[in-house]
Amino acid sequence: MVRRGFFTASIVALGLSSTALAAQTDDLARVRAAYGEVDAARIAAVIQRGVDNELPRRLLVEKALEGTAKRMPADAVLAAVTTLERELRAAATVVWPDQDAETLEKTADALRHGIDRALLVELHRERPEEFPMMIVAIEDLIHVGVDPDVAEDMVRAAATSGLSGHETLGLPATVRRLVREGSTPRDAASSVRAGIRPGGTDVPPSVDERFRDVPSTAGGRGRSIPPIL
Repeated sequence: MVRRGFFTASIVALGLSSTALAAQTDDLARVRAAYGEVDAARIAAVIQRGVDNELPRRLLVEKALEGTAKRMPADAVLAAVTTLERELRAAATVVWPDQDAETLEKTADALRHGIDRALLVELHRERPEEFPMMIVAIEDLIHVGVDPDVAEDMVRAAATSGLSGHETLGLPATVRRLVREGSTPRDAASSVRAGIRPGGTDVPPSVDERFRDVPSTAGGRGRSIPPIL
């Protein structure tokens, strides 16, 4: 009876393995159809190397399918998948043992854009759950025009001061608003950085906010008009 149960379990396990293997082969069907068995096998080998290194297979397959959809040459797709596999392995050394696909992808993107590795290690160690939001905040600040080292310092200060991930995500919006009002990205970032406090931020209000509570002297409806000094 025990022996029969053993064989039954083995057959079930073999069936599951075959199903998983078929599904993995299936996800590269479009790659094989576009480039043939030989080139598809080269691409699949890189993907398997990533899987062997405990990287999310989905990210590597999606990169291969993206290149296929764009009708890139097989060698270009192979290069793109190889580069991503290498970048994800580098990202894994930053966030290990966290192998969440989103975290790895965000970390790889951050490293690709030159964000300081030591800072990423620090942020992930201290704020693992909010780590992706911290990375987005740094990248958004850079996109606004803030120097990378200043953006990194702002987010480090936010983390040290205990700002939540969502509060940290609000920093780029505040900088952007100050830039719209005439500040340079450097001055706006400096102002916001100086306003970071434990549990929140204290930044200059917008023009509208400054006069929000000023009573209207026109007796009409609509926005209050500040007095002329």
